Amino acid sequence: MKKLKVAFLWHMHQPYYFDETTHEFLMPWVRLHATRGYYDMLKILDNHPNIKVNFNLTPSLLLQIEKYLEQNNTDKYYKLSLKHPSDLNYDEKIFILSKFFMINYTTVINKCARYDELLYKRGYQVNKNILKEAINLFTNQDFMDLQVWFNLGWFGFSLIKEEKFLQELIQKARNFTQEEKEKLLKFQLEILKRIIPMYKRYQDTNKIEISVSPFYHPILPLIYNNQLALECMPNIELPSEPFKAPDDAASQIIKAKQYYEEKFQKKLNGMWPSEGSVSNDIIRLFAENNIHWVATDEKILFNSLNNIVQDKRKTLYKPYKMDFNGKEIYIFFRDQELSDNIGFKYSKLSGVDAANDLYSHLKNIYNYLKNDNNDYIVSIILDGENAWEYYYDSGEEFLNTIYSLIEKDKHLESVTFNEYIDKYNNYGKLSKIYTGSWINHNFDIWIGKEEENKAWTLLNKTRKFLINFEKENPDYDKQKIEKAWEELYQSEGSDWFWWYGDHFTTENDEEFDYLFRKHLRNIFYLLDSSLLEELNIPISEKAKVTNITQPKGVLNPLVDGKVNSYFEWWGAVKYTPKIGTTMARSTKRFIKEIYYGYNGRELFFRFDLEDKEKILNAKIFKLKINFIRPERNKIIFPLIKKENLYYTILSKEKKVINKLNNIKINDIVELGIPFEKIDINYKDEVYFFIEVLKRDKIVETLPYDGYIYFKAPPEHFESFMWME
Repeated sequence: MKKLKVAFLWHMHQPYYFDETTHEFLMPWVRLHATRGYYDMLKILDNHPNIKVNFNLTPSLLLQIEKYLEQNNTDKYYKLSLKHPSDLNYDEKIFILSKFFMINYTTVINKCARYDELLYKRGYQVNKNILKEAINLFTNQDFMDLQVWFNLGWFGFSLIKEEKFLQELIQKARNFTQEEKEKLLKFQLEILKRIIPMYKRYQDTNKIEISVSPFYHPILPLIYNNQLALECMPNIELPSEPFKAPDDAASQIIKAKQYYEEKFQKKLNGMWPSEGSVSNDIIRLFAENNIHWVATDEKILFNSLNNIVQDKRKTLYKPYKMDFNGKEIYIFFRDQELSDNIGFKYSKLSGVDAANDLYSHLKNIYNYLKNDNNDYIVSIILDGENAWEYYYDSGEEFLNTIYSLIEKDKHLESVTFNEYIDKYNNYGKLSKIYTGSWINHNFDIWIGKEEENKAWTLLNKTRKFLINFEKENPDYDKQKIEKAWEELYQSEGSDWFWWYGDHFTTENDEEFDYLFRKHLRNIFYLLDSSLLEELNIPISEKAKVTNITQPKGVLNPLVDGKVNSYFEWWGAVKYTPKIGTTMARSTKRFIKEIYYGYNGRELFFRFDLEDKEKILNAKIFKLKINFIRPERNKIIFPLIKKENLYYTILSKEKKVINKLNNIKINDIVELGIPFEKIDINYKDEVYFFIEVLKRDKIVETLPYDGYIYFKAPPEHFESFMWME
């Protein structure tokens, strides 16, 4: 066989955080990721002259990089980083304490003693009470060091090696000055200036191929016609009125193509559809706009073939051609396992071990296909920026190792997608393509839940308003009309819908919701029209009451710290803490799951710990159950293994009311509490939350900023349930 071709595609994307009316970025991730992912992923190629890779750069990201370089455009995080601590007001200090630990705990904060010290001083979770307490503990120097570390922590391996100034700051670690901080922040903007010219330079020397996504990263099939979701999710509940905007879908493609060709002075060949989302109509649109190739997930291919696949490897490792009235387009399908290993698995291994694992997979594929004389290509496609913050060294060792292994192997060759199409002639043909995305080959993330459908309805109403306004006001300022359409296209981005619903949560849920509605509101502002009233109401209603599920049956567990059978806790409510992507950067977990339930006399709790032996052996942790409505008692006990263990019932004034020994800690934590001992009566509506304390310092609160709810059982509950 000829060499096995390997195509890496690193997808670089950020939502459109910029608000044109205020000249402010709502979130700082474009600026911060520039000093790590966007820079590192190019510079590392200098070590590997024979490696070629593909980068997918979304226009919404590139445009924001350009916006940062315009005067007066900045983000709140940058402005507050720049401000001297003595000039910060109360709200600004609260913001800094809340937001400036949004970075990976294990790979950044925990490795920097001063940063870790500041996190411990603030508290490991973000809630109002912790922040109010922390603001009185932090000195001006503490705030100065936090401002520096939040920005310094986002620098990747390349710039730290290149810049002595960064090395000196890391070595110094604390007691930073205003001058040092200003120099650091100015340097961030200098890096932003380099990014687009660097990518163009590497492209012009044929080291990389650049593709783009539709301009503002929309889920194109849903923009074209969100009823297409029924093709892959026939039982989904969709908004009452369909959203159909084929013209918008085409515009997002055309605008992206024009933007790329203007900035990079080269014909665009390829596109990565946002989230790998495709349908027959969308592939046709790509072909009609002279896009040479696109890519998506292997599950889309297998479903397109009705899952009739005799040889998975020979089926997957080649592109497929579709023809639309003479307009041909090639589709590459990523190897899901190899791609996901880099994104989710390899960060837990050493860089060398991870690279060797990937290399062994590639060698196995080669050995399987080596007697076939066709050219095959393995497509490895994933997010090119977010994964690296979970690698202990930002991915440097892994990337250097895997690139070196491929370079030195006479049977492997890295290629770009367009190069493969031009040089090799092994491809299949498809007459139709399955409708779906690279996540579960459907659109469940972006449509079907109540919040998601509300967002689609608001988008639909606003678009109809814009169309009618334009028809009824033919002489209206064309520039404002154009800006209004731009705001609508920005509102069609996938990211807003990603955070609605119950799939994902983040510390920035409120900001994402605000920004989606702000883009829509700006349309009415630009056209000097009365605002659609619903746009004033938040869509995201992440309830303060996190769990409203009632226990399903009578609970009588044996309180021995063990799970004796599946049925012992059957009927209890299980609460699994939701930790979103952003929050996970700064939060260390202690409790994996909480169970609660009751019989007619007693309330039972079970806690499954995340790192049980480490927590119990440390003998420095306590767990507290806080009942806050009705305002009742608190229960506290040490997290230790002990034969005669007691929990303490405290009054709201923190006076000891009682001590009971119906508690056991072994494989799990179990305890039973008589309702009468905590003054909870039949049918009371009970709200509680849990705290983990380390040496009496709160290190985890669950829910992190809310409560769990249940209604106390009625009188004769057990007899009632027996009759049921």
